[in-house]
Amino acid sequence: MVLRPFPSTPTLVLVLDGVANPGNLGTMLRTAAAAGVDGVLLGPGCVDPFNPKVLRGSMGAICACQFEIWLGPKWPSAGRVGGVVD
Repeated sequence: MVLRPFPSTPTLVLVLDGVANPGNLGTMLRTAAAAGVDGVLLGPGCVDPFNPKVLRGSMGAICACQFEIWLGPKWPSAGRVGGVVD
């Protein structure tokens, strides 16, 4: 499996915050791949995308999604970060 970098100028991004249920994250990744999103940004409190239950729930869609994990304790309060306006 070759991981592609997150797009530098995405047109459609799924931003997730606090998704703790692995099955729900897998379903969201599957839906994101079907909708043709350019990338998925996982925020604070999200379950590990490589959790076995996430992989099972995504039904392989995790291989079609580029994603980044925000490692900060919380989202930035103002301004522009990585092309995402809060």
